[in-house]
Amino acid sequence: EIKIIPLTIAGLFGATLGTFIMDKISVKTLKNIFSIMLIIAGVRMFFVDTFVNVVIGFLSGAVGSLGIGGGGILIVMLTLALGIKQNNATLANLIFFIPVAIFSLILYSRQGKVKWKTTTFLALFGVIGAVVGVLLSGIIGANIIRKIFAVLLIIISTAELLKKDEIH
Repeated sequence: EIKIIPLTIAGLFGATLGTFIMDKISVKTLKNIFSIMLIIAGVRMFFVDTFVNVVIGFLSGAVGSLGIGGGGILIVMLTLALGIKQNNATLANLIFFIPVAIFSLILYSRQGKVKWKTTTFLALFGVIGAVVGVLLSGIIGANIIRKIFAVLLIIISTAELLKKDEIH
């Protein structure tokens, strides 16, 4: 069972923390932490552990507001820690991140960090991708989606760890 209210409230607090520490942590450190977490999660997605909804929400909100994949973390934690089916975790992720994303966007906008032209362009193609994803999720079973997601976590995270430092 997903307790969406405490999960989302904790996510809002995590998002607040993330927006304030964004400039204090190097991009490389963020990517390394995120990549290691996802490699571990990808390998462990076949097993179930126990976590508290509030901790999952807080971590997902914080990571999401840093722009390094809070949705991925939330889905992994819901499936791994709580044993939620992949497609249900994806739906919970969508519900969770509507208020968390809006809240983070407001905080970043107030800090003058939002590039509206780029954001609008990406959002348009994100909507198109979402439509394709919804159509595919109706065709592909939850177990296959989970395995694809696990493999993608491992590949993307490993690539991030192996990538040379970039100048920002």
